[in-house]
Amino acid sequence: MFSVDRAQKALAFLTCAVSVLIGHAFTVGMYEASIVWPAIGFAFGFLFVYRQSDMTVAVFLGLYTGYHVSGQFFIGTEELGIVIMRGFLSSFTTVFAIILVREGIFRFFDFCWRLQRKNILLAVGSAFVISLFASIFGNSVLLLVGLLAWTEFWPSFLIWTAGDFLGIMNFGIPLALALIMDKRPSLPSFSLWEVGFYLVLATFSFLIYSEAVPVLNYADHKFLFFPFVVVAAIYFPFRSLVVGSFIFLAMMALRPPFPAEIGHLDYTLDVNILLIVVTVTFLTIRVVGMGLEKEQKELLDKKERLGQLVESMENLFMLSNEGPVEEKDRAEILTARIFRMIYRLFNRIDYGSCLIIERGELRYIDAVGYDIDYLNSIRFDIETWKAQLDEPLHMKNMEKRLRKSLGKHYDEYALRNPAIKEAVMMSVKIGAGLYCEMSFDIRKESDENFTPNILDYFKTLNNLLNGFFEAETSIYEHDEMKSHLVESLLKTIALLDPDMHRHSKRVAALAQEFAKAAFSDEKSVSELFWAGIMHDIGKVGIPENIVRKKGRLTVSEYEKMKGHADLGGSLLSASDVLGEISTYVRHHHERYDGTGYPDGLKGDEIPYETAILAVAEAVAAMMEDYSFSPAMTPEDIVRELHRERGRQFHPKAVDLAIEMIEDDLLADITEEE
Repeated sequence: MFSVDRAQKALAFLTCAVSVLIGHAFTVGMYEASIVWPAIGFAFGFLFVYRQSDMTVAVFLGLYTGYHVSGQFFIGTEELGIVIMRGFLSSFTTVFAIILVREGIFRFFDFCWRLQRKNILLAVGSAFVISLFASIFGNSVLLLVGLLAWTEFWPSFLIWTAGDFLGIMNFGIPLALALIMDKRPSLPSFSLWEVGFYLVLATFSFLIYSEAVPVLNYADHKFLFFPFVVVAAIYFPFRSLVVGSFIFLAMMALRPPFPAEIGHLDYTLDVNILLIVVTVTFLTIRVVGMGLEKEQKELLDKKERLGQLVESMENLFMLSNEGPVEEKDRAEILTARIFRMIYRLFNRIDYGSCLIIERGELRYIDAVGYDIDYLNSIRFDIETWKAQLDEPLHMKNMEKRLRKSLGKHYDEYALRNPAIKEAVMMSVKIGAGLYCEMSFDIRKESDENFTPNILDYFKTLNNLLNGFFEAETSIYEHDEMKSHLVESLLKTIALLDPDMHRHSKRVAALAQEFAKAAFSDEKSVSELFWAGIMHDIGKVGIPENIVRKKGRLTVSEYEKMKGHADLGGSLLSASDVLGEISTYVRHHHERYDGTGYPDGLKGDEIPYETAILAVAEAVAAMMEDYSFSPAMTPEDIVRELHRERGRQFHPKAVDLAIEMIEDDLLADITEEE
């Protein structure tokens, strides 16, 4: 999965060797297996994350070194040949069992990447299968070579299986997560706070095991380790679980807190159950913390993405004001400007390119980070290069595609242009037989990547661009063009409720008709139309489960939903094109009696245009079917408006709406849909 450098191999060698020595402190007089066995856990972690042969060699040599040193100096085996044989067989059994299960059964499961229920079950399953296989294979080999008697087989099998399984659970899975989630530094850089934490843990462990403090002992006060677990889970990386558990065992090996007569079953249960509880507690806290962090990040991404969408739409409106596209050259100019606009939206994008395909010919018109003259000097295989995609394509192996397309030119291309890790490609039809293709790239050495939220944004933007050029070639009325663009925007914001598109169009149509009757100037009519289109745009910043909920909202959900008016107004206020309607969007949920939101405006403090928009939004909502409230008839809507006149709605706006509804306005609106 990941490349292996010398420091990582050295780390694997040392930790595997030392973990064997620590494990053998808990053998209860048996060499073949240990009741506390971190060695297989470390081997599991390294071999499941780093699948290269050189890591396999490092792990094997580390295990063998640990077995050899233990056999020579600690276990008390007399014959060197037996020490060598036992060490080789035990090391080989561990490595062989892990690789066999990894490649034969679990090669298609990448459970280490995410802490999800399915992945955790796969991890536990793999731990059990590896432990079972290693125990059966290892004990059988020892039996065949005469290093194990038949009467010792089943006790050894049970202890070996339990030790391996618990070793993987307590050390292997946490280590795999640490190697992946902690970004795998070549030489781990520990902060002073983290080093201090480990020193305090080691000191506390020594004191509680040795009973140097009269009131402190392991049997009665082992629960005091859990504050360390909580602190590690909240403030330190995943590796702190592995390092902390290792310190816990190392100090216990130096000063065992158990009396000599304790049985190995009690010993096993006490130590391993405590470690299991520690592991589960740590991972639970991290899962909850990661979930909260992810939710917060998603909300920030949504808000950022909404701002980018508004900015994109504003730029497209400004481009559309220049008039319709009639010539190929103008289409290319617009395309290049849009390419640069998209490139500037993302800090994570390092490079990009924009090309035109016409009648089988490919020509680059703009590029960032690439030699555009060189790109246009080589002949691409158009059949393998062109995409003409229906939606953006996320490519994680662009180098392979380039090799296929460039053929013999690839080596020269690689010397002249940067290497990239991944890219997003978009296709836009900009005219009859004329296509534009854009690529937005992340350099090979970057830690950034295209997240699902960013990919969603590209899909939205791709549809918006296609709508823009379709409108440019077929619609010459600018207001109609802008309507087409915003409708495309509303259709493709995936985080909004699917019914939002129809609701927004209906609010806009009602607001426009009310405005025509209320105002003589076209500016007010146009502004209320756009305010109707955009009035709920702030819902992109609200959690998806609340926006899409079919039933009534709870009190807490309603409080969160109320934030959409403030967010929508704030986003639009920053736009030169749409800023004029931001006040209407912000205050469309204010009430005439002053009990609305977000600012609690009352009476004539609410602009009359906003009062009209509020009535239009309410009428549109009453026209729609909900699981908790069926669509109302025009007569029912009129009665409701009468009831809320002077309470929720401005009296003058209500009188205007009632007059037009009684004149069959709603039927006309429905027919136009």
